Amino acid sequence: MSRTLFNRIVQEVTNHSSFFRDNIDCTGREGISPLMKCTSALRQLAYGIIPDFLDGYLQISPKSSRLSLDHFCTSVMEIFRPEYLRKPTMTDVVKLYRHHEEKNGFRGIAPKIPFVVNGVTYPWGYYLVDGIYPELVTLVKTIPEPSDDYHKRIRYKQMQEAARKDVERAFGVLKKKWVILANLARSLKKKRIMNMMYTCIILHNMIRKDKGKAISPNWYPEEAHQPDDLERSDEQVRAVMRHIRSAQAHQNLRVDLVEHLSRNA
Repeated sequence: MSRTLFNRIVQEVTNHSSFFRDNIDCTGREGISPLMKCTSALRQLAYGIIPDFLDGYLQISPKSSRLSLDHFCTSVMEIFRPEYLRKPTMTDVVKLYRHHEEKNGFRGIAPKIPFVVNGVTYPWGYYLVDGIYPELVTLVKTIPEPSDDYHKRIRYKQMQEAARKDVERAFGVLKKKWVILANLARSLKKKRIMNMMYTCIILHNMIRKDKGKAISPNWYPEEAHQPDDLERSDEQVRAVMRHIRSAQAHQNLRVDLVEHLSRNA
């Protein structure tokens, strides 16, 4: 992680959460700075160390280190989740397939979604995986034991096994860069594990974009406003906009109803 990106995260988190701004202790003296709290949280995520280990290095108590990690994960999710943990659009999926084809050469031309192979229409995308994954239409496995005279299946097996496995590599990279994901987590609550997992994914995507390696670096708050989305027709754009306006009107109605009930309570 570059220093520029780290400083940006510290600034955003500090402005978002009062936990990082409230650094005056009960005696009126200045306590732990936001920089130290964020450093503690990132070191726990990156190296998988226990909070007690940071007592001597950062002069932070184990309790403060645990609180720093919890508040850091919550703040990062609330601030950066809409952009760095968004669902891929049709254009994003096409870019991912094109990148995979250029990187591995598994297929000649990455087709659009849905795509047709040998006269069969496939309405979903696909991910190359190993044999340990469940039987799902979106997970493409290798052929276990093709016969010696079935050259097409042998060729497919060789190409499939030589290509990088998207799902396998994703989790492998995350566990390598964020060691806390590789540690045992039975003693932690489900929500805390989920927050740490999402935070590591968001930080990973932020680092990729900061290095200029993001496949789809542009982000728009509304999917219909993507000018490079060639897969979306004008009617689909209008449908998305109607859905967004309807959701906003419904949300405003709920807020007005809550305020009305609060005044009359």
